Amino acid sequence: AGFSLKFIAKSGEDPCEKASADGKSLKLLGYNWSPKADILAPGLSEMNFNKKIRGVKKPNSHPITSREDATALLKSINLTRKQVASNAAEIFDPTGIWEPIKLQWKLQLSEINHMGWDDILSHEDQMIWKDKLLQFIDIPNLSVKRCVVPDEADPEKGARLLCLSDAATNAGGAAIYIGYQLSDGSNSCSLLTSKSKLLKDTVPRNELTAVMLMTELAFVVSKTLNGLVKEVIYITDSTIALSWVHNLNKRLKLYVLNRVETIRRMIDWTTGLTDDLPLYHIQGTRNLADLLTKKHCLPLEDVDCDSEWQCGQGWMTLPLEEMPLTKYSDLKLDRDS
Repeated sequence: AGFSLKFIAKSGEDPCEKASADGKSLKLLGYNWSPKADILAPGLSEMNFNKKIRGVKKPNSHPITSREDATALLKSINLTRKQVASNAAEIFDPTGIWEPIKLQWKLQLSEINHMGWDDILSHEDQMIWKDKLLQFIDIPNLSVKRCVVPDEADPEKGARLLCLSDAATNAGGAAIYIGYQLSDGSNSCSLLTSKSKLLKDTVPRNELTAVMLMTELAFVVSKTLNGLVKEVIYITDSTIALSWVHNLNKRLKLYVLNRVETIRRMIDWTTGLTDDLPLYHIQGTRNLADLLTKKHCLPLEDVDCDSEWQCGQGWMTLPLEEMPLTKYSDLKLDRDS
């Protein structure tokens, strides 16, 4: 294409001067990458509410590096919808490593969609958003290992994908974890990607939409990994959505039918299975995709490097037959409920 090579950065080595201003990290697809430690962090810039002039914002009078600096800055301004939306858009996380945090911002932004871009927020919304923007200072402290392949992994045996979905009244999403068989016979588990979506239908229909999102995401991931994936397991905590997808006899409403057909098609394209679908039920408390439905503010430590969100729960390293999953054929109707 005519581009000239500027520099090469390698994992395990410090970046060169051309690649990094501080000699330790550089920007990579919206992330802050530290090559020597091979760690990714959110690539957020300094909080700044100044207007752009010729595409560049005027710098703050002094750097905003602490919560005290941010608090002082926020006290001096009245936030508009454009300003909070602009700050939320700075969280660029294309692979969904910190998707629960992004969802919190999307849900909060949906509460002010009725306003004009330059309208000043109400006193109550000012308090909510100023408190939320203080979290902006701490988000760059999040980190995660870039590589999801353990040193003890046996690449010849391929990998498996654990795909989880969940939904609630206002949102839903899917998370995909990748696992490799280790030399001692156990399995690893690491978050590979996730995606969330704002929803506004009934909870059962939202759950079905989340399952569809999960199967579409799994299809893209499987094709991207180009033959590495040997097993794909789909998991939901909705018995209604599970029953809809497995239904082959009863007529379904058009909304449900369209999504069921898409789900079955995606599973077929990904796994080649059309009859015995690898779609299972799990208890809601064990479903990590539940973090993609929460409307309340989520502590950052819940999505940091050693959290369950990043590393999975213990059952996710077990063989399929030992996982706390239930097949559709084994579901039983609780007549007392």
